[in-house]
Amino acid sequence: MSEHPQGWESVTIADVGVITTGNTPPTKIASHYGGLTPFVKPSDLDQPTPIVQTAQTLSDDGVRQARLLRRLY
Repeated sequence: MSEHPQGWESVTIADVGVITTGNTPPTKIASHYGGLTPFVKPSDLDQPTPIVQTAQTLSDDGVRQARLLRRLY
């Protein structure tokens, strides 16, 4: 385990939040993609700033196929 700054402690992710996985609407169905809803993928998470735009979006049809996470703010 790495060294932490003074006063910090190690905890599990489950101690501070909820882990939720998503699912990908079938990519063979083009009508699932290209809409207004951002589709956040693991590759979008590797950035130091909040996600405000994604490389891929879902259509309304794609949204109905996906597991959505509610916005916390």
